[in-house]
Amino acid sequence: MRLRSTLTHLTSKNAGHTSARTKRDRWRVGAVGVMTIAALAATSCSSDEPQEDTAASSADEGDNKSGEEAKADPTQQAINAYKDVLDSPEKYERDHSDRDDYHPTGTYSYALIEANNDEVPELLLKNDCKYFSPVTFIAIGKDGKPFAVDKELVTGAGTTAARANVTASSEGDGIYEWSYTSGRPEVPTIHYNFDGKQLTEGEHSEWSQVTGTPAEQVELEWYAADDASGLNKNQSGPNFGSGNSSAKSGKSDGSNSKDKSKKKKGKKA
Repeated sequence: MRLRSTLTHLTSKNAGHTSARTKRDRWRVGAVGVMTIAALAATSCSSDEPQEDTAASSADEGDNKSGEEAKADPTQQAINAYKDVLDSPEKYERDHSDRDDYHPTGTYSYALIEANNDEVPELLLKNDCKYFSPVTFIAIGKDGKPFAVDKELVTGAGTTAARANVTASSEGDGIYEWSYTSGRPEVPTIHYNFDGKQLTEGEHSEWSQVTGTPAEQVELEWYAADDASGLNKNQSGPNFGSGNSSAKSGKSDGSNSKDKSKKKKGKKA
């Protein structure tokens, strides 16, 4: 009986120890599980963060690249510079107040052309006058800033039969100036070359109003200074990247406009 009591006591004691050990083991397993889940969650979060940073970084790099490409586009840079010119056009022309034939209307017009076949367009700025209007040839210097060349051009009609006009080159090679009389068919013309700095007088030619404007010349469409749409239209030469190349011909300053198919090249004077 005593032996059975002893065995029963030991069995009960061992059972108690086993039960306690089982509880401790369960707690350890539960704790390990919680720690494992926490670790996995931390790992997941840490792995997600670099991906978000990388995506943001890629987006920033893309924006910077687009900005750099736009900044590096010489055509767009020139157009932006010309916008500033059109905001204050009076800064770029000469003082003609001492001339008796100077009758400004208070407005300005412009035309965008290509005069030396590069990626940078040139701007013709016209001070709109009642009769003859001075035209300032503006280009972009190596410093990226606009400047007016020394040679000034003229377009318009006088109180008599005197006429003048400025036309661009369909090949993007310089610019032309007419000086003629409306009552005569002959139109004496001077071709000016542009070297990126100055306009220099080149070939003199003569053509007839009967046959129409020579094919190598482009009569210009003038835009009001407050109309920026003209900066998207290259009116001569090749398509330089902004706007479309145009070889438009139309009636201007009393000249006769003919169909292009009937135009002939002017003869040398």
